[in-house]
Amino acid sequence: MVDTALATDPAAIERAVRDEPVGTTWPWNSGPKAIEAFLHRVVDAMNGMRELCVVEAEFGHYGSGYASFVDVFLTKRDGSLRETFADGWTRFTGWTLALCRLAPFAVLFGNSRVWYGPRPGTRSSSIPHRDRLPEDTVPASRTELWELAELLEGYGFAFLDPEILMLPIDPTLEIDTTLGERPYRVWDAWFHWAD
Repeated sequence: MVDTALATDPAAIERAVRDEPVGTTWPWNSGPKAIEAFLHRVVDAMNGMRELCVVEAEFGHYGSGYASFVDVFLTKRDGSLRETFADGWTRFTGWTLALCRLAPFAVLFGNSRVWYGPRPGTRSSSIPHRDRLPEDTVPASRTELWELAELLEGYGFAFLDPEILMLPIDPTLEIDTTLGERPYRVWDAWFHWAD
């Protein structure tokens, strides 16, 4: 299991702010290509879960810039959280999972939605943001999330507690992000995106 103390370590935070992976184990010590391949493998494994499935995973930095995380949208495999409307739009309700590219950290956002329009390429969703941080790391009452938590732990990921994510960091650090503003928090160091 990953030591979550790394998330608040000042030296690790400085590296994360510079978009440098932090860690002494593979793939975090092996460069961006190894990390990307690893994250693809983790997302592929999620599609094998019994209760949840991946609707989409954003590996392309939202089309521009740099995202320090992969945005994965999950819903229930049985289709119970999918709704199709008369105008051709389909809404999926589920969970947004942010998988950090800089260290083996994850954050799970509940009550997320993705909309797909009737024409190819029309969609609507939101980017993970610190204003939407959950109250619970992984709600124990949601049994469908237990398999996800177990899978990610098997790959060495730790879910970061919202209380940790909202801790302040060194105010002299500059973070190139559109997902947060000063005063920056632990969240901003590990999970940032700039267009």
